[in-house]
Amino acid sequence: RVPLLYSNTSSDLSSVTIFQVPIDLAPRQEPYSLSIRVFDNAEPTGKLFSESNTTTVRVVPVSPVLSRDFNDPKFRVIMVNKGDGSGGRGLVGPNSPARVGDTIELWGTGFGLTSPVVPSGEVPASLASVSEPVKVFLRYADGSYWEMKTLYSVASPQYPGVYQTAFQIPPDARAENASILLQVGDVVVDGNDGGKPDTFYLK
Repeated sequence: RVPLLYSNTSSDLSSVTIFQVPIDLAPRQEPYSLSIRVFDNAEPTGKLFSESNTTTVRVVPVSPVLSRDFNDPKFRVIMVNKGDGSGGRGLVGPNSPARVGDTIELWGTGFGLTSPVVPSGEVPASLASVSEPVKVFLRYADGSYWEMKTLYSVASPQYPGVYQTAFQIPPDARAENASILLQVGDVVVDGNDGGKPDTFYLK
């Protein structure tokens, strides 16, 4: 059984279900079987109403994915500017670029275990840092990279299974548009989901 975080059926009868992979489910090459069961009342007294087809899920120690803004027509990665390099606060975008010295926060999932460990389906009772080392880089159009100063990468105090990573743009960084690369352990993600990486607007 996995912690169910969200489930909804739309007017066209398509369904979205979000669950968290339990922390005690061991990573392995062989996939786990997964099915969704719907009961007409709470278990254990509820009667089984329906059950989905069985699919498979492979569990690995780390598989980071950056969160995206569902209200953005371009579905861009959420990059929150927390100040204070005089770039203001709010979401980083073409009309609100970040500035050198600003602190930027990224949201995501799949960052793996934390210290201390947070129980499945719960938020941390205290600060819980990601166990794997986390790094953030800017990748410029000419192919060069610039490592940012990672301030923290922690389990979200608001949402189970979500992580928040903050970095500061150093004063010697080139003030021009780039793309974001996030590295958790040995795994690197650039937020492109198979397409062109999102632009990180930097002025």
